[in-house]
Amino acid sequence: MAAGSPRSSAVAATLAGGALLLLAAGRTWSTVRVRGGVPLPPVHLTGRTLAAGVPALGLVALAGAGGLLAARGAARRLVGALLVAAGAGAAALTLARGVLPGAREHAWEEARRSLAGSSGWTATATGWPVLALVGALLVVGGGAVALAARRWSALGARYDAPTARPAGARSAWEALDRGEDPTSGV
Repeated sequence: MAAGSPRSSAVAATLAGGALLLLAAGRTWSTVRVRGGVPLPPVHLTGRTLAAGVPALGLVALAGAGGLLAARGAARRLVGALLVAAGAGAAALTLARGVLPGAREHAWEEARRSLAGSSGWTATATGWPVLALVGALLVVGGGAVALAARRWSALGARYDAPTARPAGARSAWEALDRGEDPTSGV
C-alpha cells in the first residue's frame, strides 16, 4: 500500500475517525449543576450516556478499515457505503446530543433522575462532541474515497487459496503413494 494512495488515505481516515469517535464518546460531553435546593454534586454526562450509538459506530469504523484492506471490487464499495452510513449516523447523533443547542435540554433529561427535588439547573458543554463530529466526518470521507475509487490494489494472489497443484508436485505425491522414492532420479 503506497503512501498517498487512495487506499491508504481511506484506511487512515477511517482508522483515525473510528479512534476519535471511541475516544470522544468516553469523555464528558456535558456537566449539569443544580441551582438552589439541596446541594448536589455536578453530574458529568459522557458521550456514551448522551449518544450511546457513537462508540458502537466507532467500532464499525475500525472494523471497516480492515474491510477496506481485504475487500475487492463490489465488496469494497459495499464496505465504503457502510462506512459512509456509519459516519453519517455518528455525525447525526453527535449533532443532536452534543453540539446543537437542544443538546443541553437532553443532558438535563438524562440527569434529572439524579437531581430530583432541585429548583433549577445549568448545563455546560465541553469540546468533546466537536472532536466526535470530526471523527464522524473522517469516517464519511474514508468511506466516500472507497466508493469513488474504481480500481486500487488488493491483497496479492499469494493470499488466495490454491486452485490446483503444479504437475510436478502431484507426480511426487503419486510416486510416494506407489512406494517409490521421488528423489531417486534427481
